[in-house]
Amino acid sequence: MENKYCPKCGAKVNGDAQFCPKCGYAFNPKKAAAKESAATNETKTRQKQEKSGMSPFQKKLVLWIGGAIVVAIIVVVAMGVITNQQQEAKQQAIQESQARQTSIKKSKEVKEQKLERSLASGSVDIVTDMIQNDMDLDAKCTDVTIESSLGDNQYSGYASVEDDYGNSDTADLTITNVKYDNSISVHMDGDARSDLEATFNYNDDE
Repeated sequence: MENKYCPKCGAKVNGDAQFCPKCGYAFNPKKAAAKESAATNETKTRQKQEKSGMSPFQKKLVLWIGGAIVVAIIVVVAMGVITNQQQEAKQQAIQESQARQTSIKKSKEVKEQKLERSLASGSVDIVTDMIQNDMDLDAKCTDVTIESSLGDNQYSGYASVEDDYGNSDTADLTITNVKYDNSISVHMDGDARSDLEATFNYNDDE
């Protein structure tokens, strides 16, 4: 390319020169300004990248990774909260179930104790009738104590027996709650009868 001369200072310059190297005259002001602006912008962009040390893609990648980490933390925390709530609900259900079972058991025990007291009270006259009429002894039953359940509506216990002369003894009993006719059956075995006969007088004895 042919040389050209600066119209301002007359210096000889290369044909493609945008500025005069001697006086700085701009041969094509608009094109030179655009080129200078582009160079300036490129320099600024490069400087920013050099300061940050990351390209736009790297910045996006960092943001994406950071977002993924935040989401992962939220998910972990949420799962922990849900798991904790599930454990609390399970524990509460267990406690409520145990409370119900305890309440049912206590209710059954109270009902059973009430039944045993009723059977014991109802057996006193039956034992007295057995002693005085069946065994013909001059004594009476003063109390019946139920000790345990034998199952099948049967209970083991003993009768306290006294007479008017200060003699006293006990006799083992088997008491049955006869549900079909709402009655009480009392059984006294032979050994218990023999003990009472040895302790108390017969009605016809003087």
